[in-house]
Amino acid sequence: MIGLSKTAEVVKVLNKLDINIKDEEIKTRQISSKGHMKPILVTFPSESVRNEVLLKRKAKGLLNSENMELDGDRRNIYINEDLPKITRDLFRKASELKNIGYMYVWVKEGKVLCRKSEFSRIIQVSHEGLIDLLKDN
Repeated sequence: MIGLSKTAEVVKVLNKLDINIKDEEIKTRQISSKGHMKPILVTFPSESVRNEVLLKRKAKGLLNSENMELDGDRRNIYINEDLPKITRDLFRKASELKNIGYMYVWVKEGKVLCRKSEFSRIIQVSHEGLIDLLKDN
């Protein structure tokens, strides 16, 4: 999801991330939201393009309308995977692991992952029962 207001701005942000894409190659849908900025759900032509967007977003760091050269007041721009409700809920619950010493909890390619430290093994959290087991250990 990208917190902007128009398809043209979405394409401009993607081009700034060195992803050459045209308006007609993506589908956008504005999602209703309580905030003043309504997120835009973007469907990419392929999974590889989606993965490229997520990788380049991560490499670029924090995005805002100023460093993306968009008009208007400065505002942050967020690009995230759109997760199914069950995965979103699992991620939310897995985030509680940070309270018991897990350093990282994240989502990659629709999978919830966690690890205790930078050098520990990555654990794929596939169900809530695993979260409970990790909390007990």
